[in-house]
Amino acid sequence: MDQYTQLTLEEREMIYTLKKSGWPTKVIANFMERHKSTIYRELNRNLDTNLGYLPDRAHKMAQERKHRLERKISRNPLLKFYILHKLISEGWSPEMISGRSKLLSLPFKVSAETTYQYIFSEEGKELGLYKYLYSQVSCATLNIVFRLALLKPHDPSSQYKAPTEDLLL
Repeated sequence: MDQYTQLTLEEREMIYTLKKSGWPTKVIANFMERHKSTIYRELNRNLDTNLGYLPDRAHKMAQERKHRLERKISRNPLLKFYILHKLISEGWSPEMISGRSKLLSLPFKVSAETTYQYIFSEEGKELGLYKYLYSQVSCATLNIVFRLALLKPHDPSSQYKAPTEDLLL
């Protein structure tokens, strides 16, 4: 249960069979070696109000959801350019990109989650977008940036004064 993998059609069929046999959701999760929230989410997200949970239908719905977010960015070249420009050229995080797109009332909106999913999609991996996330920046680089930020005066009208020897003691 260390690394998440999407449920397969066979696993969805097993959930259906075990649930129909009256097994509790927590027991199904333990039996399948999945987190209980994965099973609960699966049953709630893919439940048809008239027919109940159907594994083949649930699998199709999950596949459609998986590709819907990738398609949103791929089908909108302006949104794709905006994300790539802010991520690569300006070093923005997906949260910053999302917040600014909402704040500026741009003709498109994008959530941070959608941006992360795009970054880790096949297209995003090919472009190496994960390299531009903050967590990929080395600690040494962050230390240099932090030290440079400390050297800048907070008040642009004031002159920067180097620390005197008595301040350092």
